Amino acid sequence: YNPAGVANQFKRKWEVNLLDLQGGMGLNTVARIWKNQSFGPYRMFGELKQNPGNYYFLNAASLPSFTMRGFSISLIGSYQFAGQSDGVSLDTDLRQDAGIAFALGRNFAGNLFKLGFTGKALIRNQMKGIFSHDSLATLNDSTFPSLFKEGWGVGFDLGILVTLPEKFLPTLGVVWKDVFGTQFHASNILNSQ
Repeated sequence: YNPAGVANQFKRKWEVNLLDLQGGMGLNTVARIWKNQSFGPYRMFGELKQNPGNYYFLNAASLPSFTMRGFSISLIGSYQFAGQSDGVSLDTDLRQDAGIAFALGRNFAGNLFKLGFTGKALIRNQMKGIFSHDSLATLNDSTFPSLFKEGWGVGFDLGILVTLPEKFLPTLGVVWKDVFGTQFHASNILNSQ
């Protein structure tokens, strides 16, 4: 989202979103999940081994939030799986994020310019790299987390909206996502392994 959008909220109006779900997945991923009857990633590794060459992805996020003019705060929970097998090994990026984000926005020059800023603090538990199917086949519920690395990080987004004071003219919006990149530091908050 463009963080300058929080400056568009009407005065004296506030909004609470208890459930804000977003996501997407490839149709071949739906087929693998349906056949396997599980969203559990390590339970799907055998399916991916048997179907090499296809790229599989799934992402889902929940962002409950509170918003008023010029300010918003959200809880972040997201899950992402991306992987491709060659029959021998699996190249994957599996991540789980939890965190909080807040946005601040202001109007300038009689609502001609709106400037916004979002800050976010995340805990990411991630399994990324190339893994042999033989080693993945030995995993169970207790050993699977040992393949993950966890870290905490802080990131920022900047945005601007330019709205001309004439009807039927478009609004120009520009966003700089993840300003200077989010740097993660090792932690063991969610994943003790």
